[in-house]
Amino acid sequence: MGLGVLVPGPRGPQDAHSFAHAYFNRLSSVFQGIGADPQSFWAARWEQVRAVTTQCTWAIRAAEWEQFLRRRVST
Repeated sequence: MGLGVLVPGPRGPQDAHSFAHAYFNRLSSVFQGIGADPQSFWAARWEQVRAVTTQCTWAIRAAEWEQFLRRRVST
């Protein structure tokens, strides 16, 4: 749902340092944003909670699975 922030993972052990650096930079950016505007940060977290509680119900998941399985059977 586009609610998270992703940092591309390392492709192998040789990427561990660059991954750690990218992860640290992204985390630092998030913390700076929280410090600069905590009210907006928490409003966005509550929006995430609202989105998940309305979009990620068992009824919705069941319908998605049924649709997926119908497509698989029909091909």
